Amino acid sequence: VPLGVSIDVGGTFAAGETVTVRITFVFDDGTSLYVDKSFTATSTTYLTDDDFFSLWKNGVGITRIDVQAGSSATSTSATVTVTVRGIQH
Repeated sequence: VPLGVSIDVGGTFAAGETVTVRITFVFDDGTSLYVDKSFTATSTTYLTDDDFFSLWKNGVGITRIDVQAGSSATSTSATVTVTVRGIQH
């Protein structure tokens, strides 16, 4: 059960660069839901309650959480670190 997800975007951004981070919850019924967060500068943010509500399915277990990050630039010095806090039951 995820209790919190933090996204830390660091490094150096080029002019006009956008970094997009996708957090995907994969469920034991074979389905998945995702949320995208976009950044134009370094920062740290957390998934909000609304984000979690959009990712949640009642009565279905989460088998894994996938993270993808991409940049609008052809080359980047930006970095992304995602930390998931949760409990297992």
